Amino acid sequence: MKRCLPPAAALVALSVIATIAGPARADDNAAAEALFQQAKTLTEQQRYDEACPKFAASYKLDKALGTLLNLADCEEHINHVASAWAHWGEAVELAQKSGDARAAFASGHRDALVKRLPTLVLDVTAPSSTLEVYRDGVKIDPAAYGVPLPSDPGGHVVTVRRGAEVIAERRVVVREGETGSVPLDLAAIERAAPAVVAGSGYEAPPSGLRTGGFVLTGVGLATVLAAGGLEIAAIINKSAADAPDSCVANHCTPAGIVTARRANTFATAGQWIGIGGILMTAVGVSLIIASPSRKAPPRAAPPVTVGGWLVPGSGGVTLEGAL
Repeated sequence: MKRCLPPAAALVALSVIATIAGPARADDNAAAEALFQQAKTLTEQQRYDEACPKFAASYKLDKALGTLLNLADCEEHINHVASAWAHWGEAVELAQKSGDARAAFASGHRDALVKRLPTLVLDVTAPSSTLEVYRDGVKIDPAAYGVPLPSDPGGHVVTVRRGAEVIAERRVVVREGETGSVPLDLAAIERAAPAVVAGSGYEAPPSGLRTGGFVLTGVGLATVLAAGGLEIAAIINKSAADAPDSCVANHCTPAGIVTARRANTFATAGQWIGIGGILMTAVGVSLIIASPSRKAPPRAAPPVTVGGWLVPGSGGVTLEGAL
């Protein structure tokens, strides 16, 4: 059911709103007037760079035609041709709506700037739904791609963004009466800076800590494999020492003694080298786990393969692929 306030209640509500809004509006008007007077003083001193921002701030608080006209004139003095042209045009519309005779004055100034007006064309090819184009920090609507946009003379920064991330930047200088152009192939820019895909299961290029972990793990595995080779060599030499022609009932030939000692040396070396390899592998794996990583799109890279070789008394490990 649609309910309406009684006339008396509506009057009370309007009074409350007026009571709240009145002081705030009065404060805005007072601040606007103070800013306007400061700006006028600065223009009399020909300090236009300081005056223009104050005119703009005053107009933001109070949309007065006189303030807008002064702002446009101030911008002309600092060669902000495009800004002055736009504000003269806004003043024309504001004056025409109110029947103010100053509409002709503003129109004359606006038309006089047309020949001096610099423009900038954002020549966008392959538009993207995920990328946005900004000029001097202001987002450009895709409908404005390829359109000569009025721009103040001087340097401008054009950026391509994905959300808050700036993935490409172009700088351009435009001059009075000329048209500058910035070519932007958004498809190529997107390929050069692919988006991070959450949960893709692929790791970004490893950090220094992560790389160190992989290296240490690889060396540790190689050391463990080498230790295994030494242990096998010890077993082979122990078997040779136990042969009837080497040692019988703890009585060994000179050659048997050498073989038995060699077996003991291989066994001891293999034991300590194996312990060191296990420790290095554990530290390497810990570094890999502890290092920060971020997800990235799949990349073409050969898989890492681990192989090994083993002969009596020696061994090693081989790694192939990219880490």
